[in-house]
Amino acid sequence: SRHYAHLPIVATTRHPYDCLASILQIQQQAITPASIRAAAAQFAAHGGTDFAHLRTHRRLLVLRYENFVADYAPAFDAIAR
Repeated sequence: SRHYAHLPIVATTRHPYDCLASILQIQQQAITPASIRAAAAQFAAHGGTDFAHLRTHRRLLVLRYENFVADYAPAFDAIAR
């Protein structure tokens, strides 16, 4: 929203393949073309496409889940900067 454009944003992101795999695992779905399409639709509907709208934010810090999941220190260091 334009009301928050001046504020910094910290966004965590995860590789979309990992997100789809997690959705399928949680729902105990077999990997089929139909289940992948359904998982992709769920991913998009629950914020998967929001990141595309943030990419041009001038004060955006992106933290990749794969880079901090085992050790939060790098994420906290990046936020502190």
